[in-house]
Amino acid sequence: HARLDGPKTFASWTRQLRLCLADDIRSYVLDGIVPADWTPSHRSARDVVARELLANSIDSADVSAVLDQIPTADLTAPKMYSTLKSRYAPDDATRTLELFSRLWSFRPMPGTVGEFDGWIMEFKAIAQEIIDTKTTINDVLATLLLAIAHPSLESFKASFTNEQRTQRSLPCHRFARRPHAAL
Repeated sequence: HARLDGPKTFASWTRQLRLCLADDIRSYVLDGIVPADWTPSHRSARDVVARELLANSIDSADVSAVLDQIPTADLTAPKMYSTLKSRYAPDDATRTLELFSRLWSFRPMPGTVGEFDGWIMEFKAIAQEIIDTKTTINDVLATLLLAIAHPSLESFKASFTNEQRTQRSLPCHRFARRPHAAL
């Protein structure tokens, strides 16, 4: 089980939450959606369990201090998650590159039902992370071009990826002209 200790572990921590929480609780915690069939007592009980799970998955006094700033009256599992997300979720173009790199290199679909169940859960987790980043078609094209680039362009790929660390979004797909000009 992943533990949150800062920005470097936020993505894997969220991925683990997506995999271990039941659908209704996952929607409640990560998206703030309260299922229509939850009574106030169900909501309260599930919120307590979700808050305990979140609190127990934190591995840093600094992260705990972020949660301590939430007023007690507002302390719900969705508020805890959204507070941690706003503080620790990567919001730069590098994260988009990392997500799509995982997608483009995703292992082939297995042939057995047992292996498929794990495979599809992992695939869905990656897809949901991509959806959560509000990806554009430009991001898809830019990352695909990097994924299929000729091996001789590795230094370009490395420098391009490094340049994105300070950017909030990827450049227009027309950036692909740059390596061509260098050939």
